Amino acid sequence: MSMGNQHRGIDMRAPAGSIVGLCSASATMCAMGMAFLGYWGVHEPVPWHWTDRFVVFLAFASFAALGSVAWIVTTPVAEEGAERVVAARRAFAVGVVSIWLAIVIAVIASP
Repeated sequence: MSMGNQHRGIDMRAPAGSIVGLCSASATMCAMGMAFLGYWGVHEPVPWHWTDRFVVFLAFASFAALGSVAWIVTTPVAEEGAERVVAARRAFAVGVVSIWLAIVIAVIASP
């Protein structure tokens, strides 16, 4: 008796379509955010202001949201029709908005 893509009664479907797109888009945005932090100057020896701390907080929040997208969307579902794509899209949107807000604040608040 072959179980195939079944594991303890939970349907383990192969990622397709928007799931793959969400995972790759979140990884790309996470890489862009890391490049921003590296270019922005987190490692500079000048004292940080409250805006610098806020920018780093927003960037790390975006990394958490973008990093959770793949986990959310690939979580096994018990029902055939249940999808986790909506929750993953929301996490992706929160991550994208957070990283762009961090970039805008860093550009505006720079001396």
